[in-house]
Amino acid sequence: MYRNGRNYRDSLVNIFSVERSSQESRGFSHERFNSNDMVILTEFGYDSDYFKNGQYDHETFKVEDFPFVFFTLDQCRAMLTKGGLFVQKEIASDGVSELLAERINQMDKESYQQYLRYHFYCCEKPEMLGRSNHLLFIALFAAADIPPV
Repeated sequence: MYRNGRNYRDSLVNIFSVERSSQESRGFSHERFNSNDMVILTEFGYDSDYFKNGQYDHETFKVEDFPFVFFTLDQCRAMLTKGGLFVQKEIASDGVSELLAERINQMDKESYQQYLRYHFYCCEKPEMLGRSNHLLFIALFAAADIPPV
């Protein structure tokens, strides 16, 4: 069963936590971020007036960083690079599941298995990365002998 991400959101992430967790993981790292760009649609799903009254900059679409911190895909990439990490994979970890949670929870087993196949099919597509509340990056320490992906 899909759990509503609003209750399980990640804690604050900044470049210092990226560096620290990467060092502790002995060269391999996975970093999670809250995606700014999808949160607006998710909040609209809970509040039909969110586009008018939501807590975001109505010009830049930057969501207010409370109680969580939200980043764009480019900001995530920049923080990881600055933290000395070389990204191996970028994953839209929940995709549109929070928006569709009620329908997903009503699926029979066969339908749910096919939905999961679809989700996994989409979650690493570059064009789908902005359509997820949470982003997951798999990374290694940057090194001269690691070729770019």
